[in-house]
Amino acid sequence: MKDKLQRAQALMQGNTMLFKEVIDEYREKKSEINRNNELSAAGKEKELQCLSKEYEKKSMELAKKLKQERNELASEAKKEAEKVLTSKLPSVNEQKRKLFSQQVDDLEARVLFATSSDNAKSALKELAAIADEPALAHEVKPKVMQLSQSIFGTITDSTESITTRKELGQVYEELSSRAMPKGSQEAHETIEISNALISSGLVGTAVRNALREVSVMTSSMIDQPEEYFGRS
Repeated sequence: MKDKLQRAQALMQGNTMLFKEVIDEYREKKSEINRNNELSAAGKEKELQCLSKEYEKKSMELAKKLKQERNELASEAKKEAEKVLTSKLPSVNEQKRKLFSQQVDDLEARVLFATSSDNAKSALKELAAIADEPALAHEVKPKVMQLSQSIFGTITDSTESITTRKELGQVYEELSSRAMPKGSQEAHETIEISNALISSGLVGTAVRNALREVSVMTSSMIDQPEEYFGRS
């Protein structure tokens, strides 16, 4: 997962040099044509047009190759990250699970029969806190959500309602974090970065502007090489 993502990022970082080599090669051949005194002005123009077409295609072929490789690496990293997020949670010791169920029942009753919102929130926080293993946290998440709704229904003051929603929202977020498989944070980051890589442009502004020397078409379509080749 990490290796594929790093390779995709390295590919993006190194593509400037690859395109620079193509542009430098184009410039050198263009200079050779312009220095060729055996060619007429019309002859030079024809040669330059052919050169432009040649390097337009060469640039787009490079773009297609880089984009395909980048997207494949990023997509593979994303798939591996998704496997981590959907992996089976570690099982819980049977005795601990029984004690946990008893505590949940007791704390749920304390929330429902609390005589104040503060008491209810305190019991709910305790309920979330005892879910100290991923499987237990995952199991109790719906109950915490349901009990939070119950608490919201008892509050009439708007300021207290906003404060309570933020407070219990944080409790739920922390519980959700504990309910995820090991490596979930890295997996979430991998998916986010992979999506950004796949949707990002292939080259920076400097390279895009330099490619205008080859042709306007090259510069304008360098991020969509598949569309370029679909035209022909």
